[in-house]
Amino acid sequence: MQAQRFLKHTPIAAEKLNKKGVAAMDQDGPMIPAAPATAIGYRAAEEIAIGTSYNLFTVLLDGQNQVCYNPDLNAITFAHRQNAGAAGGSGIVSYDLSLDGGKTWDATDHKVTPSLTIATGQQSNGNRYPSGTIWNPAGNTDPANAKFVAVGPSLHNDPVYGNGWGYEFVGSSDLEYDANSVVEKYYTNADTTAFHPYGLMTNPDGSIWYVSTTWNTDADPDAVTAASYGTFYICKLTYNTTTGGFDREVKQVIQPNWGMLGDNQWQIQGDYNLSFSPDGETGYFVFVTTDLDNENVGDGIGVKPVIWKSTDGGDTWTKYANVDYQSMSELMDWTLFSDANGNGTSDDTTGIRLPYMQSIDVTVDKNDDLHIFAHMFSRSTNTLDSMGFGYFSGDSISTLFHFITDGTDWDAKYVDTYGNSNGTFSTVAVSSRPQASRTPDGSEVFFTYLQSLDVNTGYTTFLDTNDSPDVFGAGYSVDTETSYKKWLTDPFINEELALTGKYFYSTLSPITIKDGGEKYFELPLVAANPGLTDSDPPQFYYVYGIGFDAADLGLVDNTKDVLSAESVSMEVVPNPASTFAQVNYELAGGGKTSVSVFNMQGNLVKQFDNGIQQAGKHSLIINAGAFTSGIYIVSLQTENGVATQKLVVR
Repeated sequence: MQAQRFLKHTPIAAEKLNKKGVAAMDQDGPMIPAAPATAIGYRAAEEIAIGTSYNLFTVLLDGQNQVCYNPDLNAITFAHRQNAGAAGGSGIVSYDLSLDGGKTWDATDHKVTPSLTIATGQQSNGNRYPSGTIWNPAGNTDPANAKFVAVGPSLHNDPVYGNGWGYEFVGSSDLEYDANSVVEKYYTNADTTAFHPYGLMTNPDGSIWYVSTTWNTDADPDAVTAASYGTFYICKLTYNTTTGGFDREVKQVIQPNWGMLGDNQWQIQGDYNLSFSPDGETGYFVFVTTDLDNENVGDGIGVKPVIWKSTDGGDTWTKYANVDYQSMSELMDWTLFSDANGNGTSDDTTGIRLPYMQSIDVTVDKNDDLHIFAHMFSRSTNTLDSMGFGYFSGDSISTLFHFITDGTDWDAKYVDTYGNSNGTFSTVAVSSRPQASRTPDGSEVFFTYLQSLDVNTGYTTFLDTNDSPDVFGAGYSVDTETSYKKWLTDPFINEELALTGKYFYSTLSPITIKDGGEKYFELPLVAANPGLTDSDPPQFYYVYGIGFDAADLGLVDNTKDVLSAESVSMEVVPNPASTFAQVNYELAGGGKTSVSVFNMQGNLVKQFDNGIQQAGKHSLIINAGAFTSGIYIVSLQTENGVATQKLVVR
């Protein structure tokens, strides 16, 4: 197969793909915000330098949960290999800590694996790719009673095969770091080597969960077997009051029914993750592969998410039937027939279109529904092989999709078109980096992803490859079913941001800040600004204040006061309106403002982000002719409160 690239012709949903120069607020196409005529002057976000590491090989994996936000403590942590130059070498894991919602940070070394001792006389060759979480007793609001816990893969010297993956480390300490509180443990699985743990998170009952897999222990690649390659382990950590550390228990061993590409070549996509509902009772484990169970080969197997679900807090897990891609009309609209020679025309339209899932992240909402944020490619074939595979070459549409499921019923929602091919930094790949998060109560879910825009066109077009990444985001309200996407690190709106085009390997907390200091929904996110190469020390930055306003998701920010007549006056004329309506308002003081229009079901139908406005009179035009007849609420939001007025559309 050749490299995956992009079709140069339009998809079946023809109006949805215009790879170059898409309008700023076109919510049906790729997200390329156009630059405003003048820069907006308020500070909505800022980058805060936190820790470093000896090299970049600490943040490269999509499934790591390196950032953790705990709402009861207003605490945020970031796990990484310890700061560059720190004593003990690059293999020790440390964390950075904020106790005020990300405003200020302690980035000194907090070493949770200082000894690197696997067992008596056996040393680790270094720990890699850590995830971190905060363990907090129920009802506790004092950081002094909480713990920080990190997990990840550890290298060791095998007597036969030499240096390689072999163990998982579990390192912990008091959240407010005390070296005397550190407990460092190492685990492995019989006859296999432990590999990268993903999906680390803490449930309300204090249990900590993640999923790990295994890697082939045999130096001969032809000796790969299903028993030693790709078995999954759903693991639970429990606090040990005697040792002050955390004990590991394997709750579920999963051996997939892998499809094969050929002799001794197991088709393992490699992406897997785990998440639980806000109450900790419903959990999902998702892995992406060519699992042969319950498949209809005649419809094409493709690469799909396989779901295991628990409804008893992780004690038992049940596999669900595989997803039927062909039944999802919106997904299939974006799945195109292959263009093998790259001439911009589909080669054949009589075969089977096969959506191809690549990178994923997952979260679970308050209704116990799973949300998968996935990078999707198009495949097609008219010559299915015996396994139901369709191969493709040439160009391919690449999109980001939001899947919602309870394990049985599925829905697929288009989020954005990935405007780049995957890029590189030094020797490592730079992908879309899909990340998923939810609010503490699970009422809203959020996604972030990376794309590269061209500074030479004023950020109105994509670069060919994702070599200069910025952070984009999408939000979804479970209650209103409203979606909204934006360029989160837009330098025209966030003029304090200095890393435009340098937000590499961003990692997002599984939990979002609700009612944050700058945004109503604030996304706890850390990005890496690399050195000259991947072997040089990167500087990590916490990007404070990026996220979404309540109105973005069709919600009302109830934390803001109703504005008095002395603070603002507002009128909408004409009212009723049938074509256009003008919103006139006068501000007593300057500040950031926005105007939103809601229907009577509470859904957002239009929003105007006005940036900073000075005191005085202002106006804007609403295209009321684009609305259906009825009553709407026009909401003016300022930094001091909210004013509303009804608008009747005839």
